[in-house]
Amino acid sequence: MTTSAPGQGSSLPPGARDTADLSTSLHGCKITEVSLAQLEAIAVEGFDPTHIRVSTEFHDRSFQRRSIADLEQAVREPPYGAADARPSSIRLTALDHTGGRHLWLNLGPNTCRVSVSAEDGTWARGRFEHLNQVLVGCGGGSPPRFVAGRWAWRVALRIPTLIVAVAMIPLLISIRSPSAWLLGLGISIQVCGVAWGWLGGRWAAARRRDFDERWATRLYHVSAPPRLRGWAAFTPAERANWVVLALTLVAMVVFGVLAL
Repeated sequence: MTTSAPGQGSSLPPGARDTADLSTSLHGCKITEVSLAQLEAIAVEGFDPTHIRVSTEFHDRSFQRRSIADLEQAVREPPYGAADARPSSIRLTALDHTGGRHLWLNLGPNTCRVSVSAEDGTWARGRFEHLNQVLVGCGGGSPPRFVAGRWAWRVALRIPTLIVAVAMIPLLISIRSPSAWLLGLGISIQVCGVAWGWLGGRWAAARRRDFDERWATRLYHVSAPPRLRGWAAFTPAERANWVVLALTLVAMVVFGVLAL
């Protein structure tokens, strides 16, 4: 969030204006119809309706109206609209040239951005804070800079295990007459490495999807169905790989002991 204001109250130099220019970007907002109505009511309060513009893009067409209700009605009109059609993003702009007031609200699909500026700093800060409170109440915030699973686990789990698995091939070739137990140990390490690397990559990809969904902005968000947990959460391919991983781990222990 960035703000700028010369000051406020008695701390202002004589003749100075308490101007303010504030903006912020929030991620992960899940905006319902109720919160959308709250945002519009706060944003347009005190503005002349003729200086309010609400716009969106829908089916490669641009729509512009003076209220969100009118905008929603426009995107439902034939030939492109449908009875349940709703815009995935909304931009609201309100201007008041006499007071130097400018309010800009951009909702979705990836972020929510708010910008408020005015010669009256008290008004600008109050309006900005009210809009920000509603967006924070919708889950808005700043995503963490580092998330385990976006790429770290893909490297930590997949690459090293595959390297170890492949490295066993020249190691076994260098041994002139490897015993059956040693050969079984090497094969077990190879299979285990491939299975573990594959599962690690799939887990990392799932974490990335969860991260993207958590911090994506959605209008008219509907609660997601309950997520499966435990063994039921795995796909058949993932279950097979977990079984292979468990069997090869047991084989590694058995062959390792017998090869000593």
